Amino acid sequence: MPHYGTSTYREPEEFRRDGTKEGPMFKRIMVPVDLMHAEKLEKALLCAADLAAHYGATAVYVGVTASLPSKIAHTPPEYAEKLAAFAASQATERGIATEARAYTSHDPAVD
Repeated sequence: MPHYGTSTYREPEEFRRDGTKEGPMFKRIMVPVDLMHAEKLEKALLCAADLAAHYGATAVYVGVTASLPSKIAHTPPEYAEKLAAFAASQATERGIATEARAYTSHDPAVD
């Protein structure tokens, strides 16, 4: 079974080789988010929400922060809280299931 990008891919029912017709094509859709520029993400957020709604998938908002204080958050746990709040607002606004995954990097610009 092919795997495309970071989402869980399943062949459409009409193309499945084993003849099964169970489960959605996508279970989760990864949506990388830069909270510093969230206002510029509308097209990507709308597209991800549309896919999530269509397939009954969960949109997983993923963000990377530095271990040092930034304009967005002073600590990685504070960043994780803000990302979780962002995901919750997307769930309410767009009517989809969401999750938030925050990762800490020593220097996100390099990684």
